[in-house]
Amino acid sequence: MKNQICLLFATLILSACNSPLSDGGSDAADLTPDASVGPTDEDILADYDAEVRTYQEEVGMPGEWRFWMLERKDRWSNSYIRGRRDHEAHVYVRYEREIAYDPPWSSEEEHYAALEQLAELQYPGWDFTFSVYEDGVEDNLERNDVVAVLGHSGDSNASGRTIYLLWEGIFSHEFGHTLGLRHHYCGGAGADYCPDAYPPGENKCTMDRNSSSFGPTEIFLLQLTGERPEDEINAAWSNINSRYPEGYPNN
Repeated sequence: MKNQICLLFATLILSACNSPLSDGGSDAADLTPDASVGPTDEDILADYDAEVRTYQEEVGMPGEWRFWMLERKDRWSNSYIRGRRDHEAHVYVRYEREIAYDPPWSSEEEHYAALEQLAELQYPGWDFTFSVYEDGVEDNLERNDVVAVLGHSGDSNASGRTIYLLWEGIFSHEFGHTLGLRHHYCGGAGADYCPDAYPPGENKCTMDRNSSSFGPTEIFLLQLTGERPEDEINAAWSNINSRYPEGYPNN
């Protein structure tokens, strides 16, 4: 019998995230909006300081968190702006290599529905659609849309608008990188605590890879509704990752 709990932790341990964002690189993409539709990025960002203060007071984050976020405004501006635009994402799925799921999915529609459920539990208030990849789709991606490559042979990572997944359960972490989210630690997986990366008062978080849900900083940035249904997330996570065949990813 497969040990589902181990699979959950394997998702975090084996899927080291090598996104350019994880090493302090530039944000994922140029997302300059059509100025004729809604507020400009500058209009949205003008409210950042006031919103940081309001959130800190309402949620009870320490004063140090507010100062920390204000000092690093440039670091978080992309994800803050994204969180105040549309909360919809279309994920186009393709395979790098075939995966002999055990037990198999009854159909790819069932598979996509499971991935969608997990994503929406981890991004409460956002709407996800998963569908099969089609050639040329990269030319027509909307603001939050991405391509997800399953069965990746290396470590999971996000590169531009493409997410490469060794384990599907780490999708939320990697998708977060495409929205401008960064790690709450320095360097690679398992690195020591890094004060410059870890927001004061932050608790366990997907971007620290010690939780299946987002912490208060990401809830603020992406305007998530705030629920953290760990049990439901872990059940959905297990349903996906427990289907990998024995010996994966080395088989």
